[in-house]
Amino acid sequence: MTGVAPVLFPLGAAAIVAAAILTNLGMGGIALSTVLIVSAVLWLIGLIRKANAGWIAGGLVYTGLPLVAVIMIRSSVGPALAAIVFIFAAVWVTDSAAYLSGRAIGGPKLWPAVSPNKTWAGLIGGMAGASIFGAIFALTSSPSNLAWLAILGAILAFVSQGGDLFESSVKRRFGVKDSGNLIPGHGGIMDRVDGMVAAVLFAAMMGISRSGFDNVAAGILEWR
Repeated sequence: MTGVAPVLFPLGAAAIVAAAILTNLGMGGIALSTVLIVSAVLWLIGLIRKANAGWIAGGLVYTGLPLVAVIMIRSSVGPALAAIVFIFAAVWVTDSAAYLSGRAIGGPKLWPAVSPNKTWAGLIGGMAGASIFGAIFALTSSPSNLAWLAILGAILAFVSQGGDLFESSVKRRFGVKDSGNLIPGHGGIMDRVDGMVAAVLFAAMMGISRSGFDNVAAGILEWR
């Protein structure tokens, strides 16, 4: 990667900034395409230069797409803020419920080779906690969507735990404990938002598939 990284990193960073701007201007589809196309270009550059640029290309997708997803949800018409609050809170509830149930119940490990502290009891407890949160959220805002938001809470819990495991597997691959040292005692930013990255990206994709790019938030929160 020597001699290649100085070119690839700025190109990837520029793509993320461009994608964020495009999404904020209402061009979410173009922003998504920009991230994917530039990622492919980075990979090809690495292939031509005989450098392993796959991880840089993958990192652009891993960081760029969730950023686009968050901006797209927040700037969409309809219950944009409510959708963001729901996703973030569901992941936070998942983490807390998973930790408490895992510590209280214990039992078989979820994936010991990657994350030795996670248990099946923690996963189930996290999903149950997020489902209860979804039901309460619906009761206070949209009772007609109670069943849907309870189910969605559990789904986001499952997805966020998968995102957490994915981040852990990447760190294991490179033999590091944390993704960085920006936050003393807590590692890097990705260590704090690994589950959120997966959850917000999944929610955005679901919202787009159900209601289109302009109504992502409604596609997330409303059962139609």
